[in-house]
Amino acid sequence: MNAVAEVIVAVALARAVGRVYGTDAAAPQATLFDRPLPDPTRDIAGGLHREAGDTERAAAELVAPRSGTWRWRVLLAVARAGASGRTDWELHTELGGLLYTVAPRRHELARDGWIEDSGKRRRTPSGTEAVVWVLSPAGLVGVLEKALWAKTGVA
Repeated sequence: MNAVAEVIVAVALARAVGRVYGTDAAAPQATLFDRPLPDPTRDIAGGLHREAGDTERAAAELVAPRSGTWRWRVLLAVARAGASGRTDWELHTELGGLLYTVAPRRHELARDGWIEDSGKRRRTPSGTEAVVWVLSPAGLVGVLEKALWAKTGVA
């Protein structure tokens, strides 16, 4: 990568960090004990309830081949939202997927460390309060690394 490209990437990273954290400060430094985040595009069978019936198991198997695509779409929507974040309902509306497709993918991203609860809440159309999800510090770095690799082949 040439010097101009490195500067462009550095500026983009600084702007992204500022949008997510609401400051010009850098994201928290990774430590030796941080685990790498699992690939959000991997296809996996969704989690089942303990007493899952045959229809729930069949639905999980049906969704598994597309779970990575949906997980990636949810992650990018949360990333685009920056510090504003997204609720499950907002993700469902923005992405055009069923709430029962979007919410499990968001749950997997939170479980895997890509996104986190912002501490904010917003009302849904039903009037209930919903968690607002934002990228975690590790998720921000991971999304930027994936974007950089996709554009340049360099991570």
